[in-house]
Amino acid sequence: MKSKSINRALAANLITLGMQLKSIFLGLILLISSTKCSSQIPSVSYELVIKKFKTEKVNGETNWLIECVLSNKTTKTLNYLSMSCSLTDFYCVDNLELQIDPLMCERNIPVILSLPPYAKRSTVIRLYKKKGVNKMLSDKLKVGLNVIKTSTVQDFEKKIKTKNIIWSNTIPL
Repeated sequence: MKSKSINRALAANLITLGMQLKSIFLGLILLISSTKCSSQIPSVSYELVIKKFKTEKVNGETNWLIECVLSNKTTKTLNYLSMSCSLTDFYCVDNLELQIDPLMCERNIPVILSLPPYAKRSTVIRLYKKKGVNKMLSDKLKVGLNVIKTSTVQDFEKKIKTKNIIWSNTIPL
């Protein structure tokens, strides 16, 4: 008789412990799932949109002028690193058959560009086929912009190694 009451007491304790563990487990599942759901909400702070601006023939070769529009969709001013005239340090393309015209200039220096909240900045880049490419395998293009947030050009060589590329929409050539 004594062993039956011990068994009942033990069973009751196990049931209570099981219910407590179940409550803890359910609480953890809810916490994890709510965190997961909130992190899946896309937050677009900056956006790069491109469109074909113009096609030209230069020395018999096709060149594409592409307008790149960077939008600041935040309430804060975006200060980011750029160069005074070269685009190749910060812009890139996903089509390996094309390259960006480096734009020759006398003094290419690091600069800080500022984009106010909800503002846009338009830049036109010139693309041409790389040497040795006769026929293009891909007729689509995306442009990337390496946005390095900073308020100073100090330590430029270190900062330029940072990769925070924002990719544009895809357009046909």
